[in-house]
Amino acid sequence: MDWSRGLFRLWVAASAAWVLVICVTSGPSYVAELRAVSSPTASQTTERFILPSDRDELQTDEEVGLSQPTTIGVVANAAKVFALPPLILLAVGMTLRWVAVGFRRERS
Repeated sequence: MDWSRGLFRLWVAASAAWVLVICVTSGPSYVAELRAVSSPTASQTTERFILPSDRDELQTDEEVGLSQPTTIGVVANAAKVFALPPLILLAVGMTLRWVAVGFRRERS
């Protein structure tokens, strides 16, 4: 019995199931968020005036908390949710296989 091949196939099946479940449950929200980011509405395009703080320079949008999500940010967040768990599982599996191979007896 080839454990490596069987566990790799199990990982492929589990990863495909993970991506399918995430696509069904979270996919529509990511698509809606991408559409909202790519086509800003009138409320998102209004100018914001920020008064200077007690310091001499103006605060940035991030400091004030007014930053808008970007397309790259939405895609990066989706990629983390879709791909990170299967990749972590693959890395753990490969590490465990590497440890198990270290315990094998050498053939003479």
